[in-house]
Amino acid sequence: MFDCLLDYRNRSKVVSRRLKLRGADTSKFFLEGTMELLIIDYLKAFGWGLVGAVTMALSLWILLKVFTWLTPVDEWEELRKGNLGIAIVMAAVIIGFAIVVASMVAPPPIAAVAP
Repeated sequence: MFDCLLDYRNRSKVVSRRLKLRGADTSKFFLEGTMELLIIDYLKAFGWGLVGAVTMALSLWILLKVFTWLTPVDEWEELRKGNLGIAIVMAAVIIGFAIVVASMVAPPPIAAVAP
């Protein structure tokens, strides 16, 4: 998060320098430019989060359909009957899928900087 703020400051400083060369007042623009960039990036993050949630729901639905199609047992009927074994297997499939997706989505680890 702090890297993003530094990036906003650097972008605003570049814009500020360009405006100063033109003789414009940059005190108000610096704050407005930073906030606009920040709000746009937050909206982008929210939009991508929404896209990710819809994609995850769709892929989870496809996963469960394929899993049900591949197994000889009707899992949904067994779940309605209260079969705890099938419930545990279905939960394991969903958790396994979540672990795989989480490992793909997770950012790379950041190396610790020695002082």
